[in-house]
Amino acid sequence: MVKVKLITYTLNPLDIIFLAAKRCRLNASIDSLIKYCNRFTKEDKEKLVRKLIKWGHHSVLEHVVFTFAVDNISRVCSHQIVRHRLASYSQLGQRHKIFTCQYIMPESIKKVKDINPALFNRIQLFLVRATSLVDDLVELGVPIEDARFLYPQAISTSMIVTMNLRELRHFIKTRLTKEAQWEIRKVAEEMLEIVHIIEPVFVEDLVPLLEKVKENGKKKKRRQ
Repeated sequence: MVKVKLITYTLNPLDIIFLAAKRCRLNASIDSLIKYCNRFTKEDKEKLVRKLIKWGHHSVLEHVVFTFAVDNISRVCSHQIVRHRLASYSQLGQRHKIFTCQYIMPESIKKVKDINPALFNRIQLFLVRATSLVDDLVELGVPIEDARFLYPQAISTSMIVTMNLRELRHFIKTRLTKEAQWEIRKVAEEMLEIVHIIEPVFVEDLVPLLEKVKENGKKKKRRQ
């Protein structure tokens, strides 16, 4: 199952965005500007952030960054995540070491077990044989970086993801839809829930997306 954990994020993110926004309007020394901004309440700053998001003045959001650990996802999912280029990624590699192989299996494939047990057994055997083939090739002297070509895309991986708030909002809006693949949608869902706990104003306008996706999920289950 997808697991997303927040590692770190910008200290006092609301203050940073407020300060950056005021910097665009006020010609003052940075020390004077900081003193000026400190006079405003948290509610004042939240109000401005809402306006900035509504106005599309999103560049100031880029001063705030979040770093997540994303675990138990397939290579199918990780390849989709890295398409969001305005971010930084560090992913578990396969080039120099063979890890204990685990595979991500969609619910739609798991259900095959009840419909066609023989076919499901073939699926499991395929994954076991793929792993075994890689091991056998390495024992024969084939470099791991070449033998890994035989791993199925279902193989699990882990990564560290760092996004600024602007890109994170874009990621969530793009991937938290019924059209998105279920696995990356789960990543977006967990990121949204984490950021909403830290600073609700950053993503409160995106919460309806999550509610809509969950409602679509309930309707789909009822139809089944």
